[in-house]
Parts: sequence; C-alpha cells; structure tokens
Amino acid sequence: MSAISIDQLGEVQSWWEACSGKDGDGTRPTLAGFVNGNRSSSLKKIVESNPDDIFEHILNTITKVYGVDVETLGYDKKKCSDAKTSGSPGEDGLIVSKGGITVTYKSWKEDPCTNRQNKGGTTSYSTTEYGDPWLQHSVGPLFFAGCEAAYGSGHMDSAVVAGQRVSEEVEAHLSRGI
Repeated sequence: MSAISIDQLGEVQSWWEACSGKDGDGTRPTLAGFVNGNRSSSLKKIVESNPDDIFEHILNTITKVYGVDVETLGYDKKKCSDAKTSGSPGEDGLIVSKGGITVTYKSWKEDPCTNRQNKGGTTSYSTTEYGDPWLQHSVGPLFFAGCEAAYGSGHMDSAVVAGQRVSEEVEAHLSRGI
C-alpha cells in the first residue's frame, strides 16, 4: 500500500508511506513526513530543549492525524523504559527509539553538506548556492518554479515558495488579459 496525506495538524504538513527494512524489503513499516521552513522552528526548539521529547511530539501528532491510538501503531508500553537516543539533527539525523517505535528527525537546514557557512563561521539558514535569480523572471507567458527558482535553501520549502510566487505572477498575467 502506498499513500500520502496532507494535513494542517502540527508541523508536519505531509506524511507518506516509506517502507524500509533490510535491503528495502518492506519489513519495517515507515512513515515519512515533510516540514517546511516556517514550521521547522518549533521542532528545532523541542529538540534543543530535550531531544527525547521529539519522540512524544511526533507520536502524538501521528495519532491525531490518523485517529489511531499508540498501540495500533505498534507502541509497546511494556518496552518503554528509557528512550535510546543517538545521532544529531544536522548529520545523519537524531534517532529516538522507545517501545518498538523509532522517530528520526533530520534537519536539512543544519546539514553541513546543504548549508554553507558564512564568514563568521555560523550556519546561514536563509542562503545557499541554490537559486538562480534569472529563473525568478518570466519570459512572456513562461514562468519558472522549483527549488532552483527561489533563492534560499534549495530544498522542498524553496520549491513551495517559488510555486507560491509563480501562482501570483500567473494570476497577475491572466488578469491583464495577455
């Protein structure tokens, strides 16, 4: 089964089935989610406050979105001693496992391979080498959208920003009757 859901309950805007397992055999049911730049700040605060809290936050969000209890998701309260935490958001991802469920939080904004450092040595969350300014201009009735057409992170959130910009440009273009 393959599906996607789009919601407005919390930071994760879309969820999709992404089964994993040994060599991709699908033996480990996996749900993946996407968080855009605006909503990622609240998840970052949770992780910075207490990395283990991201587990409960994501689990609670999933139960609200899908209307299921944690046991239906495979959560075994008998195995819920302490969470096992490893990794970091900016590298391979922060991994929190508890009660038979694993939550991984990966921040592409903090990934050293997708964000350049400014001269002061701190991470710049608003700019990378992605985004060609020339692609932000229409050519007659031809409009460009995509991560490369928005100056910024060069990821999904840039593609969304570019799509919003282009929809406004197309609407303006059509209203002029051209």
